[in-house]
Amino acid sequence: LVGSAVGLLWLPLWILATQNDRVRARLDAPDLDAAPSPKTAAPSPWMLVRDPAVHRAVWLVVMSAPAVMFVLIWFPQFLEKTFLVDENDIGHYAWLPPLFFDAGAVAFGLLASRRDRKTKYATKQDVSSHADLIVVAGILASTLALLPFAHSPWRAVILVSASLTGGGALFARLTADMIARVDAAHVSTAGGITAAAQSLAYIVANPLVGSSVDHTKSFSTAAIAIGCLALPGALVWVLWPIKKIA
Repeated sequence: LVGSAVGLLWLPLWILATQNDRVRARLDAPDLDAAPSPKTAAPSPWMLVRDPAVHRAVWLVVMSAPAVMFVLIWFPQFLEKTFLVDENDIGHYAWLPPLFFDAGAVAFGLLASRRDRKTKYATKQDVSSHADLIVVAGILASTLALLPFAHSPWRAVILVSASLTGGGALFARLTADMIARVDAAHVSTAGGITAAAQSLAYIVANPLVGSSVDHTKSFSTAAIAIGCLALPGALVWVLWPIKKIA
């Protein structure tokens, strides 16, 4: 309850921050010298999901979300079962990886934003994908596959922290790229589609991990399989052809 209450603090802050007329004009028209664009009728989700920018965002979410899910949900049990870490001591290790998730999202987002400030894109199709950042993030996320080779709790923490750094970076970059390419009136629907894809990835991957652990009595198979998804997912995303849908 306390954690949820803290999460709600952004609501009054957002309302307060967006009351300024200049801020609201910026929200309506990202280019301060341009007039607010006319409202566009929102398409159905089934139409929007066919947009290449949304399609490839969903792809990368599905390929990278299981690695994030594994660390957030299964890593405490991994520590307990593999290294016999007492339940009361798990918190000493488990706090660090989520911090790196946020750090990866902020750092990679900041780096891409600084690059974009130096470039004036003619159309939404010209927006930079920052392919190098996506590839680096994919490599980091895939370090989960090395988890079976960690021989101490802290080495395991370092590996999964690197993996969550990549996961946070991927989520931030794929979302920013998609939002930059779709019409402003469609951003909410597009964001909802990727959020639904993330939830679905968790729902599918989570019981598969549990089944693997039950059958193998080890987390190795699941960690390797899930970790190996992220980098190919990132490479396919980079090579995905982006053209305006008819």
